[in-house]
Amino acid sequence: MAKVSKPAKEAKPSKESKLKKEAAAPKATKEAKPAKVQPPVKEEKAAKEPKAPKLNHIGLDAEKTKELAKKLNELLANYQVFYMNARGYHYNIRGEKFFELHLKFEELYSNLILKADEIAERVLTLGETPIHAYSGYLKISDIKEKQNVTSPKEAVSEILNSFATLLARQRVLLDLSGDANDEGTNAQMSDYIREQEKLVWMYSAYLGK
Repeated sequence: MAKVSKPAKEAKPSKESKLKKEAAAPKATKEAKPAKVQPPVKEEKAAKEPKAPKLNHIGLDAEKTKELAKKLNELLANYQVFYMNARGYHYNIRGEKFFELHLKFEELYSNLILKADEIAERVLTLGETPIHAYSGYLKISDIKEKQNVTSPKEAVSEILNSFATLLARQRVLLDLSGDANDEGTNAQMSDYIREQEKLVWMYSAYLGK
């Protein structure tokens, strides 16, 4: 009886062929890590826009206008006291220059009362109330009452001191009104300053300064 031949054993792959197969096989790619989600950037708060200033009835900053009116009232008080002093100089002046100075002082007080009226009207234009009591003027005026002045030199010296006070206050108002865009007050102060600087020169010349 013929022998049945056993199937030949499959040859085991060599180590060399295994290495070749592993090299040829595609390497498994590592799973990509999910990208980190960045937290949403907080939007910067928009800078608050400054509030528009409250305007008064003539279109000026109401707060700045109140300060202007206060300073104008203080100037008004100084004009009123200066005015009364100038009337006293006009009445009581003595000496050889009487006729010349008597007329000059009348011209002075007439000009001062006119300006006092203009200042009061400017306060009203700005929407405020002008001081209208002499006791109120005396409380806040830098110029003080002068009584019974008869000497020409003393009267003129006091007039120069009073002009120095007015000029200083008017220059402050010139700056404040410029900052507030208040052309009316600014022009008024500029006119007063220019006129009074010339008067200071003339009265100073009388004293030989």
